[in-house]
Amino acid sequence: MTRERSIARMTRLVAPRALALLERVREACPEVSFTVPADESGDDVRWGMWHERGEGDGVDAYVEAHLSEDYGDRPGGVNVGLHIIGSGGEIIGMVCPYNYTQQVWVSRNDLDAVHARMSELESVDLSGVQDMLLDHLSRRAA
Repeated sequence: MTRERSIARMTRLVAPRALALLERVREACPEVSFTVPADESGDDVRWGMWHERGEGDGVDAYVEAHLSEDYGDRPGGVNVGLHIIGSGGEIIGMVCPYNYTQQVWVSRNDLDAVHARMSELESVDLSGVQDMLLDHLSRRAA
């Protein structure tokens, strides 16, 4: 399967669930004014939202379908991740099932495996996300 077809397939499979997960993050953070989640795909498969604090400072939250060949691994694999990144690339939080293990990739051709991996990501506990973001933003303001 070509990269373009893989991206199109992952976009169709993951998009509604990725946008719903970002909306859950947004709802869990009422004191953080995130933009409406949107498709940010281009050369990758990504959906995101942004909290602007002024002068280019803020927080980027996104869900990305990671393609295995982009990481130097065997072609045809996928994993999904939720990333919360501050200005300058500071990692505030990240969930990527099975990252740095042998089980990191599932076959993009195995729709059940892709759905199961997305379900694992969707099960993330978002209860502490707002506190984590507000802590990060207050440290940046100091």
